[in-house]
Amino acid sequence: MKIAIIVWALNIKGGTQRQALFLAQKLQGSGNQVTLYTAFYHPEKCYTALLEGKRVRFLFRASPEEEKFLYKPTIVRNIRILRFFIRKKRENDICKNLAELIDADTEILNPHDQHVYKVSYFFKKQRSAPSVGMINDVPSRRWAEDRIRKADSKKTSPFKRLLYLLIDAQEKKFIRAQDKIVVLDKLNQSVIKKYFNVDAIVVRSGLDLRRFIINKQRHRGQREIQHQIRLLMVGILFPYRRFEDGIRAVQILKDWGYNIFLTIIGNDVFDKSYKAKLKDLIHDVKVENRVNFVGEVPEKVLIKNYYESDIFIFPNHIQTWGLVVFEAMASGLPVIVSKTTGASEVLTDNLNALLVDPKNPLAIAKAVKELVDNPFFYQKLSQNGFEFVRKNISWERYTQEMLKAFTQTFEKYNKSHE
Repeated sequence: MKIAIIVWALNIKGGTQRQALFLAQKLQGSGNQVTLYTAFYHPEKCYTALLEGKRVRFLFRASPEEEKFLYKPTIVRNIRILRFFIRKKRENDICKNLAELIDADTEILNPHDQHVYKVSYFFKKQRSAPSVGMINDVPSRRWAEDRIRKADSKKTSPFKRLLYLLIDAQEKKFIRAQDKIVVLDKLNQSVIKKYFNVDAIVVRSGLDLRRFIINKQRHRGQREIQHQIRLLMVGILFPYRRFEDGIRAVQILKDWGYNIFLTIIGNDVFDKSYKAKLKDLIHDVKVENRVNFVGEVPEKVLIKNYYESDIFIFPNHIQTWGLVVFEAMASGLPVIVSKTTGASEVLTDNLNALLVDPKNPLAIAKAVKELVDNPFFYQKLSQNGFEFVRKNISWERYTQEMLKAFTQTFEKYNKSHE
């Protein structure tokens, strides 16, 4: 089968890029012909090893910094709404150009996530091929605003609600250009149904298990974590990720007499004001010497932090999937996960994870206490989590399910066009 995998940018390292590249690798390994199409390409900034041996067609060879320069509106900088619509126009133009790059005899289009689901719409205006869209984050402005509002209780003005409704109405025609939509979890499945009235199937993302070997020392309980507890949180700094809950849990545990430390790994370039609020909170609750912001780190450093930490916390509120949860489990870390994340859908409380109510620092602190005070339970969650990931979260499984979706869509499309 000749497949076009379409990604907005292959000039950064991220979950979407890893997902698309591993899928391309596994599909090629099973005899399919795969071409990667992208607007912005810079292999040295992306997963260079995964790009080896791949056919890539692109519009711009640009680093992330150069992409911002090419893509950033240079006029009406102080008029936010106009700037937004200029960006949307540029997105559409780029997607049109990407559609023109795609080989005419392509049998399946597979756009991955941000913006590029529009490519299918423009491709179908000129040529014929079914499209299976992988939507990791539903592109609804109403959903994005609702998620932020639910995370930090902000209110949205009636004008903005109306504006976002109109924007979503425009996006709907692009979403409906997909013959099948794939999402990572039931949360996304319900969101895309609510905001676009479109059905989707769930295919769980994979994990490169070769990158992780369980920390046997941790599993055997030879490290006395009661003397120094090292918590880890990972993710781009957005309000719905609820880093403040982890910080407040540190304060609670410190007051209970635990020698507790928290490392936060994640890019802060998208929301500087949120990081400033977190810094203020750290000062207010007097845990400056117990919370460390590391920023964005190379993959080797991230994996090193998994192994050097004791407990992983993921208190995100209304967060789709959460691959880092399973990376932590693959390294043998016990995980504490909010019940409003996509990851929680496949986990079992007290068996392979501890599931807590969202926006509840006390619940996080109690979960940490339970793990620290009960070494047997700590070991149980560590081992069960590791085994769960090995059995259920892999790129091979993800590829098999995606290929099944491709085949079914291709056959159905051809029958309808006979």
